[in-house]
Amino acid sequence: MMKQVLRQRLQQKLTPQQILLMKLIQLPAQELEMRLKKELEENPVLDDPGISDETSEEVENERDEKEEELDATEAELLKTDDDDYPGPPSSYEQHDPFFSLVETHTLKEDLHEQISMKLRNLEELAIADYLIGSLDDAGYLRRDTGSIVDDLAFLQGIDTNDQKVEEVLAMLQELEPAGVGARNLQECLVLQARRKNGHDLVSQNALYVLENLFEDFTHRRYEKIVEKTGVSESDLKLVIDHIQDLNPKPGESSSATGESSIAVIPDFNLLVTGDELSISLTNSSLPELKINKSYVEMLENFERKKEKSQRETIKFIKEKVDSARYFIEALKQREETLLKTMETIVVLQRDFFLTGDDKLIKPMILKDIAESIEMDVSTVSRVVNSKYIQTPYGIFSLKKFFSESFTKDSGEEVSTIEVKQLLKSIIEKEDSTEPLNDEELSKLLSDKGYTVARRTVAKYREQLGFAVARMRRKL
Repeated sequence: MMKQVLRQRLQQKLTPQQILLMKLIQLPAQELEMRLKKELEENPVLDDPGISDETSEEVENERDEKEEELDATEAELLKTDDDDYPGPPSSYEQHDPFFSLVETHTLKEDLHEQISMKLRNLEELAIADYLIGSLDDAGYLRRDTGSIVDDLAFLQGIDTNDQKVEEVLAMLQELEPAGVGARNLQECLVLQARRKNGHDLVSQNALYVLENLFEDFTHRRYEKIVEKTGVSESDLKLVIDHIQDLNPKPGESSSATGESSIAVIPDFNLLVTGDELSISLTNSSLPELKINKSYVEMLENFERKKEKSQRETIKFIKEKVDSARYFIEALKQREETLLKTMETIVVLQRDFFLTGDDKLIKPMILKDIAESIEMDVSTVSRVVNSKYIQTPYGIFSLKKFFSESFTKDSGEEVSTIEVKQLLKSIIEKEDSTEPLNDEELSKLLSDKGYTVARRTVAKYREQLGFAVARMRRKL
């Protein structure tokens, strides 16, 4: 027997404005500049922020002259696809103090250009853009396909599946530099070996070893490789040399122009005056975006007349005006959120920012900041991700200031950063012909008052980028 049951269920659903804000918050300085430029090109209602007060009168005169042209071209405007609309003339590049720096091609910009020449489907392009944005500094995609599918649905409104994401990823992995978009070291090297694979026996054997005997190779079980492949020891040496010529971190390689592929532009500036610390955003000098008054007046005029024939025109202009307002408001909220978060980080890490001494970095996690500024941890995470601060002691990633706490044998609570620095120092000074294993490293740390379990030492060692003892051995 079937019966109807009425149930109430609360669901949290983000508005388009909230989604826009989250997207802008996670953008670092250089990507924000590009996003601003893109918005100006796509939305004619937004005024060019590069226009100064000195030229505003001239611009107003030009707009007066073009009012008749606007009326005459409304019908055409409605037939034009939004993406094709050129928008108002822009002097953005000439007036933006950071634009020349942003124009330096980064790896992600190069990938965006390459993939746009391979794909024409808008959904596939959106997926590719998200994948490129998810690559780490080494060029790896560290996230599983399922999480990416969920994020695309949640943040981009794109309903896709694992198979489609895998297909787009495969196209991404065909781009330069070879190996980019790999999900692990083996896949990275295999992608490069396949691209480099010739008809000679050495390159073919190298590809076979990477695809089928990778574990033996990484553990230097060369005798087993000789046994399984039948190659001689001299040929195996050539295979090893061939593999070692591959790049385990393609994202850190040089760009096509021979320049560094990633030009870091700090998002924050720290000014230290005696005991006073002050924070500012690097893009805070940019003029505020404004809405073109001509379009607002046009909209008010059409709405006043209430002519049915102008219904589509009103709808078009209203959408553009609303979009411009949402974007301007989101930029303001982004600035407030970033400053609020950074100011709290500076307060909690005051000793470091006054001196630049890494040993003074205190244990701090995302939750500490989130609770202090009464925001969600995910919001703080977006602020911290890929952001940098310029200080008198250099440029630092915000991630540098986050670490768990560690209690020394003396009872003093310090940051795990201190433990890692000591571990790094020990490894760098070890005898390379007889490198220390994790158990020995654990004992040496303990002798210095830092009791760390062998498993924890292994985790810190990997985070520092050091291989296991047998892989650090040199002849």
